[in-house]
Parts: sequence; C-alpha cells; structure tokens
Amino acid sequence: RRSPVDRSNAVNDKKWTNMYAQLKEYYDEHGTSYVARAHPTDHAMKNLYNWVEYQRKKYKKGKLEEDRISQLEKLDFSFDQLDERWENWFAQLVEFKKEHNHCNVPTRYRTPKGNSQLGRWVSNQRKHFREDKLSKEQLKRFQELGLDFEDIKVKNHRIWMEM
Repeated sequence: RRSPVDRSNAVNDKKWTNMYAQLKEYYDEHGTSYVARAHPTDHAMKNLYNWVEYQRKKYKKGKLEEDRISQLEKLDFSFDQLDERWENWFAQLVEFKKEHNHCNVPTRYRTPKGNSQLGRWVSNQRKHFREDKLSKEQLKRFQELGLDFEDIKVKNHRIWMEM
C-alpha cells in the first residue's frame, strides 16, 4: 500500500506532466512558451497561464525540482515574466518589420491578432533609450533590427526645419 503522501505526490506528478504537455503543445503551435493572461471565459488558457505563473513562483522560492527546470528550459521557458514580456513585444516588432520594412510602428497600429499596444511599447522603448534604461543586449538587438531611436515627432520636425 502507498501512503497518502505517496498518492499525493503521484497525483501532483501526473498533473504536472499533463500541464507540461499542454505547454509543449502551445510551444509547438506558437513557437513560444510565453502564455499571456487569458480571457476569463477561456478556462483552458486560464489554467495554463496560472500553472506557468505557479512554476515561476516555485522557481523563485527555490522549490522547483531540477528535472522540471530542465524540462521547462527545453521550451525556452523564461522564469522572469518581465523578460518574457519584453521578448514577446520584440517578436511582434520583428513581425511588423517583416511586413512593413521599418520599425516605426504607428501609435494606433493593430497587430493581426488585434493588439493595439505595439506602437506604445516601441515609444516606451525609445523613452527607455533616452533615459539609458535599456540593457546592452536590448540595445544591440534593436540596432540590429534597425529601430531608429529618435522620436518620430522630433525627427519630422527636424526634417521640416532643414527644408
């Protein structure tokens, strides 16, 4: 006979394996393990989001097992949500550039998925640049992508004044 603790561990292992399989399926479909906060009526995505957040909390407390950490890392899992959000936005900027051949995202631009915040994010990154708040790695990646850090309004004014 197994003890109640053994049965509890077995249930937790099965649940973890099931949720990991869902995250892997998500990763295979979307190319990222970044799971955005879901609409309250989308229970499957809400559960996956909550599970992902719980893994981050356990990791930060040093309570996530090494084998689980390595499994999550296979899916490029970020244990830092802020880094993950930044990567998600950057990926959207890369897609914008592929489509438009520049990185000057209009403030009111809507992504194909309906997100209207990309222009604001790019504007905030320019502000972070002026305030010297971007990491060297972020700055390098923006430069490689071709992001112009000069504020568009200021640039347009300067061009107008030079005419």
